[in-house]
Amino acid sequence: MLINHNIIGSKMFGLVAPVLVILAAFQSTEAATVTVKTTPARSSEAYATLVYGEEFVLAARVLGQSLRESGTTRDMVALTTGSLKASSELTLAADGWRVVHVAPVHNPGTGPQPMGFPPRFAYVYTKLYIFKMTEYKKVVFLDADALVIRNMDVIFKCPGFCAALRHSERFNTGVMSLVPSMELYDDMMAKMKDMPSYTGGDQGFLNSYFPSFAHAPLFDPDTPYTPDQYKATAGTDTESAHQLEPQQHQRGQQYMRLPTTFNADVGLYVVGSNRWMLPRSSLYIIHFTLGPFKPWVWWSGWLVRENPAWQAYRARLPVDSRGLTQGLTPRQLFAERWMVLLPWAVLGAAIYLQWSILAPALAQAISVMPAVSHLMRARRPTSPPSSSAATASWGPPSLGHGGSDAVLRMAGSASSGSTFGGGEVFPKYFMSGSLAAGYGCVVLVVITTILIVPSEVSERRGRWESGMGHSSGERTRDREGKSGTGRR
Repeated sequence: MLINHNIIGSKMFGLVAPVLVILAAFQSTEAATVTVKTTPARSSEAYATLVYGEEFVLAARVLGQSLRESGTTRDMVALTTGSLKASSELTLAADGWRVVHVAPVHNPGTGPQPMGFPPRFAYVYTKLYIFKMTEYKKVVFLDADALVIRNMDVIFKCPGFCAALRHSERFNTGVMSLVPSMELYDDMMAKMKDMPSYTGGDQGFLNSYFPSFAHAPLFDPDTPYTPDQYKATAGTDTESAHQLEPQQHQRGQQYMRLPTTFNADVGLYVVGSNRWMLPRSSLYIIHFTLGPFKPWVWWSGWLVRENPAWQAYRARLPVDSRGLTQGLTPRQLFAERWMVLLPWAVLGAAIYLQWSILAPALAQAISVMPAVSHLMRARRPTSPPSSSAATASWGPPSLGHGGSDAVLRMAGSASSGSTFGGGEVFPKYFMSGSLAAGYGCVVLVVITTILIVPSEVSERRGRWESGMGHSSGERTRDREGKSGTGRR
């Protein structure tokens, strides 16, 4: 009996297709008629983040949760480009975000890549809208993958434009404090197409726009500042990129460097940088910059020690507009409850379809094994001969007396010389079995890595001791920092 693998594949696809249709229904059901109206500003200073699409909604929610738990009284502004579902905007508004719709700013393509920028940077220049938020006297921008671990309102005391140097003379735009200015914003828009960007995105552009930032003084949260107490003014670098008259294009913007405590790059922790050797209690923000290891990726918590802290905030998220907790979506909820059974069902169905062919072949193969074992034992000497001549010739046993021929005949009947199930050659049965197992494995991998992601990391792994989440190693660093004996 010949096996039609196409028929088997179509049958198994028929088992999977209804489930995929149900998932699509979960994905498409949305109240599209609901819109979120932008509320007026409630304070003179604000925290802002940019939510490009649905994949950043959970990150923005956790960021908002960390800001609320820090006790801040400033506005929280979520800039969106109209790509969010209505339910997501309602959820952000219910979480306390002031949802503001902005027009997306297309990347001008001034980076070193062949197309000018990586595809994921297509609209990152939209972040520059924060310089246009003149309804506020001061704006602190936070990337959605940042986590506030204690009140950081003191950052609003940093005058002018403030950011933290990352690992060189260039600063990171994931955390910035600034004074909005329409004049500055218009100037940036005018220079955007000509200004080079070493990243192909907003970070490279702003580093070119503020070329002398690395020479700015360091901001000390415990020291009050007035404009006359520091002289770092944009436009003092005569060797700015592209020779674009720095004094003119930067409009005299003042700036200061933020300490690492305001932008603790988790990437520096992973590579063991000394810049991470700070008492945990001194940090304000943890910035999860590692692309493949974002904290909402379910398996990252076992690789990056700080990620479970993010999950702990996620576990405390309020109920969203759809009645779900912990940032789950209907698709993820369905997957966690039911999709785990799918690969086992598919594998079971495949085995059932093939069992009438596999069973005789397996039985014949098993029946051959005792005969092979008996022949091998019968011809193997229990100990080497005593004479030297015999010892020289002693070696692997020879079956002899036609034993090898017998084994070959018996084994061949199960491998290449005999047929079962109506004429099908035995090795093809293994192909059929591999096909069945392969379908199950592929479906299992797809479900566990796509449909159930992001899964919950155990809350115990993310629970913070005394409100700060110190592990034993972190407590040691705290003690060393307080005693002055820590590593420098």
